[in-house]
Amino acid sequence: MSPEMRRLKKKADTLRVQFLNNDVDTAHTFVALARTDFSTGETEHAEELLRKAQRAADQVEKLASKVDGHEAVRLRERLAKLRKTIDNAAR
Repeated sequence: MSPEMRRLKKKADTLRVQFLNNDVDTAHTFVALARTDFSTGETEHAEELLRKAQRAADQVEKLASKVDGHEAVRLRERLAKLRKTIDNAAR
């Protein structure tokens, strides 16, 4: 692989990790908003927000297989925490 291709691959990997971490952050925001909606009686909207968080988690899990090394471990840990947060909010 040429030096330019290695540089581009590294850049793509970095952007992929940033994208997936942003998706995890967004999903956590959906969960926080859902909790607020549950507390104010907006159950239907809260459930929709939790579905969005779940879809984001599913997408991150699918794409995380393309991440290597310590970033993969960190991403999987964040994903596990997100799934637990979603489950706790749904109760």
